[in-house]
Parts: sequence; C-alpha cells; structure tokens
Amino acid sequence: MENKVIQKEITNEEIKSLIYEVRGKQAMIDSDVAMLFEYELKILIDVLRII
Repeated sequence: MENKVIQKEITNEEIKSLIYEVRGKQAMIDSDVAMLFEYELKILIDVLRII
C-alpha cells in the first residue's frame, strides 16, 4: 500500500496568526516553524544550532 501525504494549503492569515510580538520584535514558536516547513522539531533545532 502506498503512503499518501495530504498537504493542506496554509493561508497568509493562518501564518500571520502564528506570529507574535515580543519586546517589539516579531517571533514565531519553534514548533510552528517546524510545522510550516514540515520538519520534526528536533531536526529543526539541530539545524538552527549549526547556523
């Protein structure tokens, strides 16, 4: 049986709702970024450590 991935198109409004303002700067929660780019959170954190 073939695995099928169902991708939902995310609207600009949905993305905007994930952006917070913290001390005058725009920020996103790491788990939200991982979800948007379809990465596991652990992998995203490992990649960001390298940068």
